[in-house]
Amino acid sequence: MRHDSDKSMESMILRLLLVVLSLDLTFTYQPYVAPFFFMCNFHGNVNELGIDNGEVALSVSIEGNPELYRPGKLYNVTITSSVNFDGFFLTGLYTLTSEARARMQGLGFFDNRGAGNNLMCSIVHSQVNPEPQHRLTFTWMAPASGTGCVSFLATGTLRNQLLFKDTTVLQMCEEGAPTTSPLRPELAILHGNGIIMRDDFDSSPDVNILVWNEVAGANISRDCGHVMYGDSSWLCQRYGQRKLVTVPMNTSTASIIQFALSAGRCEVHNSADNEITVSYGLQGCTVWTAIDSIRLPSSLTEVHLVYLPKEARAEGVCLKWEQMSNSTTTTETIPVTTEPMTTEPMTTESTTSESMTSESTTSESTTESTTTESTTTKPMTTEPITYPPTTTQILTTTEKLTTTTELWFRWDIADEGQPDFNSCWGIDNVLVVNTAERPTRLVENFDPIDPSNWLFFPGGNIRQKCRSEENSMFFNMENQTLNYVVSRDLDLSVPDVTPDLMLEEQFESKRQPGWDISGGRVDVICGVLYHANSMVFDGAGARRACTPYLDTRLAGNLRFYFGFGSGRCQALDTWESNVYVYIEDSHAHKPVLLNLTSEDYKESRLLSLPINGHQRQSKARICWEQKHHRGVDLDVWAIDGVQVLPHFPRRSGVTKMVQFDLTLNCGTNTSRNDVDLQASTDFGKSWFTVHEPCIGSNCGGKHQPVTSEYESEDFINWKRVTSPLPFVALVPHVRFRWSGKNQQKPNWALDNVFIGDCEAGCHGNGQCTRTGCR
Repeated sequence: MRHDSDKSMESMILRLLLVVLSLDLTFTYQPYVAPFFFMCNFHGNVNELGIDNGEVALSVSIEGNPELYRPGKLYNVTITSSVNFDGFFLTGLYTLTSEARARMQGLGFFDNRGAGNNLMCSIVHSQVNPEPQHRLTFTWMAPASGTGCVSFLATGTLRNQLLFKDTTVLQMCEEGAPTTSPLRPELAILHGNGIIMRDDFDSSPDVNILVWNEVAGANISRDCGHVMYGDSSWLCQRYGQRKLVTVPMNTSTASIIQFALSAGRCEVHNSADNEITVSYGLQGCTVWTAIDSIRLPSSLTEVHLVYLPKEARAEGVCLKWEQMSNSTTTTETIPVTTEPMTTEPMTTESTTSESMTSESTTSESTTESTTTESTTTKPMTTEPITYPPTTTQILTTTEKLTTTTELWFRWDIADEGQPDFNSCWGIDNVLVVNTAERPTRLVENFDPIDPSNWLFFPGGNIRQKCRSEENSMFFNMENQTLNYVVSRDLDLSVPDVTPDLMLEEQFESKRQPGWDISGGRVDVICGVLYHANSMVFDGAGARRACTPYLDTRLAGNLRFYFGFGSGRCQALDTWESNVYVYIEDSHAHKPVLLNLTSEDYKESRLLSLPINGHQRQSKARICWEQKHHRGVDLDVWAIDGVQVLPHFPRRSGVTKMVQFDLTLNCGTNTSRNDVDLQASTDFGKSWFTVHEPCIGSNCGGKHQPVTSEYESEDFINWKRVTSPLPFVALVPHVRFRWSGKNQQKPNWALDNVFIGDCEAGCHGNGQCTRTGCR
């Protein structure tokens, strides 16, 4: 859809107003008239309201608050304005069904020049008052069957001054009429565009046989609530087996398995049941190897990410989630010691601490492992602190649970004999992304939605809603606590950032002037991380590397390549040997930026981190430090290609933008309803705010008012956001997330998303498209 203003519509409205104003004001007001239709053009207006740049608030109510209209029925409509008006004109803008549009095109009424051209309008109501007023009521007769959706566009005047024009105050669709698209598309897919496998368990009423080869002890339902949204696969049967096995897949371009777990309303406290094992199968899915072992979830939703080892990236690979019964003592699965990896927000000095549950695993033999669970709270610290890697993020947007005595007794009543299971858990939003397919641009107008553009959108629906001209993605489901939309991975890398570099080191020389390095040497033993040599840390004593001190007040992005046990280097998957990345200022304060574990970096890769808040100082340095290791040539790690860049590209000629239309007033809920635009450069393990403002005492750097946290009072109507992307997001793997903060009554909508190259952001006046500005 488009929200740009259209001069022809403005001229038409003003001419019609003059006709109305010229009428004899002594005529008898008719309660309603049958709709009179005429051809019209309309391209919307993002900046719909205003008096001398001030704001005008309009509200509309229909008696009975219907969501849909019944053809031919009479409705009492009330319009209320925050300012007085003496002239009012309401136009009905109709979106015709495809059949009606085809018939009219055959008669030559429509062309194909795009949205907004040759639409159908009607005069819904017009009124001129001798005295100004701020409220009016009239009767509207709904149009005939087959008319489609109607948007009410309001125009008001006061003493010949235009107060508001073509402001969309209401939108209704015909009851029982076919829609242009379903509320939600089918997301379940195997070997699709950019996705190897995905299932949200909402695409079919039962197990999807195109994705799952074997399912035991599971049912698709919402009996225990939601894991993420809608239906989930619940494994709650107390006898038999519990497992889900995918069909054989080509995982040669995969890297991560992502899925969500929860016990919902059916949580059993203090259950001694076995953990959930994630495995991959080869040789026709007959030989299984365990990748991960995950403790049973609580009632809160946990999103897990598990790295696929090289051996699991091939043709004909199956994935399995299995919980062994209490009576099972042996298994055909070959255990491999590893630690879970789950989504975790980056910890910085300005980030709120979160209580996370962690677990570490140590191997005693090739056939058994011991798991120790502990709970830690990541502190804001002035020194690197050793703690277990976070393995599970308990989402703070949790469902408001309602339980009954009958429901809880369901799991506590003892059946005859010893049950195989006492616990209950559900799985949802299973995803394996194709990391080789990463477009350089994302364009989405939801007319209809392209499911390959988005990984998941819990709580989101697609419909002409929230006063949008055509389809938008809206979030207004009550008690849907998880309300966000995540884009696919994009390649937004920039070929040359040299003009903007604040610091760079590629470790090709044996000496690094100004660097403070202990326990490291230049070598290639850990493989090629970036180019040729890297700095390898395999010494017997302290292992640390610190950049020279530099002015980080303008810094916004730290990049480096990292390997931990990569190449011919050795490292066990133990949290004691973690490497910490921190910024040290002149007062020896050391806020931790990142905690790096060996299990995540057996294959080296690029990391891109934001530098925000008090990490920006007039004198600071960036350090990598390993506090504990087992000795020479053990627990070995390496870094390469270190770069420090400003927040925004300034000299590199980069024109990558994010543009979208947003409204935070999309329903009856008028409470605060904020949305954050976030990004992730590690496949969704951690998320950061795209633009964090640097203002006053909250930040030590140069003043930067730009923010990507959008507040409800600034988006009471549709508004277009156009913003250059920061360096931290201009990398080969990046995904974006629009996330609503309101956990009980989300009330926002998104439309016309563009991410990619857009020259000068169309100077803030146009819409970015594949071919340029419009």
